[in-house]
Amino acid sequence: MIEHRNTDRTLAELANAAFEAAAEDVIRRARETGTNIVIWRDGAIAHVSPDDFEKRPRKSDQGQESA
Repeated sequence: MIEHRNTDRTLAELANAAFEAAAEDVIRRARETGTNIVIWRDGAIAHVSPDDFEKRPRKSDQGQESA
């Protein structure tokens, strides 16, 4: 039986959080293995170094910055 948790987060917010976590995992694995990340950019396949991806604050972390 599936247990449903009561949450204020929408399905879209949960999906975005999962995509962000997956992207961070891909970047981490690429750094660990010394490989590029394959993405679709401007209508073509591109091989991008994981170092080209900047660390961005997650939407869930925004608004929690200290002054």
